[in-house]
Amino acid sequence: MSMTKSSPHKHVAVLAFSFGSHALSLLTLVRKLAKAAPNVHFSFLNTQKSNHSIFSTAKPGEILPNIKAYDVADGVPAGHVLSPNPTEAVELFIKVSPQNFKRGLEVAVAETGKKISCLISDAFLTFALEVLSEKLEKSTFSHMLSQVGLVLPRASAVVLNFYEELNPPLLNRDFKTKFRNVLNVGLFTLSLPSQSGSDLTGCISWLDEQKERSVAYVSFGTVASPPQNELIALAEALEESGIPFLWSLKDKIKSLLPKGFVERTGMQGKIVPWTPQVKVLAHSSIAVFMTHCGSNSVSESVAYGVPLICRPFFGDHHMTGRMVEEVWGIGVKVEGGILTKSGLLKSLELILGLENGKKMRDKAQALKHTVQAAASPDGTAAKDFIHLVELISVP
Repeated sequence: MSMTKSSPHKHVAVLAFSFGSHALSLLTLVRKLAKAAPNVHFSFLNTQKSNHSIFSTAKPGEILPNIKAYDVADGVPAGHVLSPNPTEAVELFIKVSPQNFKRGLEVAVAETGKKISCLISDAFLTFALEVLSEKLEKSTFSHMLSQVGLVLPRASAVVLNFYEELNPPLLNRDFKTKFRNVLNVGLFTLSLPSQSGSDLTGCISWLDEQKERSVAYVSFGTVASPPQNELIALAEALEESGIPFLWSLKDKIKSLLPKGFVERTGMQGKIVPWTPQVKVLAHSSIAVFMTHCGSNSVSESVAYGVPLICRPFFGDHHMTGRMVEEVWGIGVKVEGGILTKSGLLKSLELILGLENGKKMRDKAQALKHTVQAAASPDGTAAKDFIHLVELISVP
């Protein structure tokens, strides 16, 4: 995400990208900032659907009084039914941006009586630096992604949901030469409430019954979903492997699985519509994570030392998958970029095998310890967070 400042008043506007786990990660950062800087007011701009999802589940006291949510238009016409294509909703949202955010900012300024002093934005919203100066622009999703690298050098600070130690040294040096302030403030989702008592689907109690490092956890996030032929291949690979599995799969998609699969694998695996993912990845029974390579999912897996099998879809998924396989060496991308029965069986055998699997597991555990050190009270993430608080608080 990027940040720019414009006036001495302490009113921070936060622009969220409403898809995947972006908005939740940003709100988690804002909650930490609001606690550290209680005299600063935060206006959180996001679509109504996303705001409802992340604010309605918060427990009493988690949303501080200096945070207020504002709804912006999502661009979906009244009565329109979205297609299964996950980028359709993104494209519609972009078509009404940044005008939707501009209107939201006007409301926030009018209600608070304070001009915007600082703008914190998801990096995907490349128009953020122009909103305050009335320069509006249109873009498609692909064009928006291409603009990120052009916009970030102009920000007062670039805040990363990451730890500096996870990047190759050359990349960190490159960041520091191109951007004014690069602040790696840690993994936002790991600082969320513990979700104790939230085992609504019984998946944690099921994991408790499994052997240590024996379960394959499967989840492709909230936006991406493999086509039916890949879902069938995945189901067939899991069934043939005999490996216990926990699969987070929406109910409406279960009908696409092979006939009889759910019944035949009832003793082998568990399929649920939702999981408390951080608790799942932290569980001692998890051996491998099959994922779409979303940034949060991979970061959470790294934090708990779980190797990965990656099936990237779009956006930053491919870059993150490359980090997993080629930089960190803690997982593999699926053969040919798509899920096939034979390719998945090979990937499972590789990661769970004695020789190569042990190397990946050892590397995953080493990264876990790196994250623990960086996340400690005197670690690099804490120092960068203090710097961020200073940036938004001091005129």
